[in-house]
Formats: sequence, C-alpha cells, structure tokens
Amino acid sequence: MDDKFMEQKLNYIHDNPCRGEWNLAKYPEDYMHSSAKYYATGEQGIYEVMSYALLADIDLTKAV
Repeated sequence: MDDKFMEQKLNYIHDNPCRGEWNLAKYPEDYMHSSAKYYATGEQGIYEVMSYALLADIDLTKAV
C-alpha cells in the first residue's frame, strides 16, 4: 500500500458526506464525524485520529 493509494481512499471517504443525496456538509472538514479536519489542519475533531502514515511500520497480519 503506498501513499498515493491511501490518499485516494481518504479523499473518497472524506468527500462522500459532501456529495449526492447525502450532502451533509459543504466541505469535508466541516462534517463533524470526518477525519478530514485532522488531515487538513492537524486539529483533532470529536474522534481521535491517528494518521495512516503511523501504521506503515506495523505488520497488520500478525495477531496482537
């Protein structure tokens, strides 16, 4: 998984509330349940967010 792939997925997720029938916010950063604000400004929203980049060194295939 590379950064370009992850950024494409994040953009898709962040843009969903602003499109189509949902139209829950004008901008992804304005949707209160989105991590878009964190990725745009570094400011935490109502849910704590950890950047996907911090997961890059973790082997997610191993049991914890």
